[in-house]
Amino acid sequence: MYKLHGFSQSGNTFKVAFLLRALQQPWEPVFVDFMNGVTRTEAWRAQSNAMGEVPVLEEDGHLMTQSALSSGAASTTPSASSTSTFHRASS
Repeated sequence: MYKLHGFSQSGNTFKVAFLLRALQQPWEPVFVDFMNGVTRTEAWRAQSNAMGEVPVLEEDGHLMTQSALSSGAASTTPSASSTSTFHRASS
């Protein structure tokens, strides 16, 4: 199952979510608190994306960013749909 790291206001996150749903791929959202600067931290850059950007698509521990997102998701066959939406994680 894919994990899509992003936030709902991101057009690029929306595009990947739309693609995953169109391809009927199972996925779950992982909220990234972009507005409060989490992607600018050294921890985020070391763990998720050195450029400090979202979205990041994760599959089996492998992270895909930028153009690899669409090619990675598109290389799979449809299996199950998801109605996932982004919600702020409780602290």
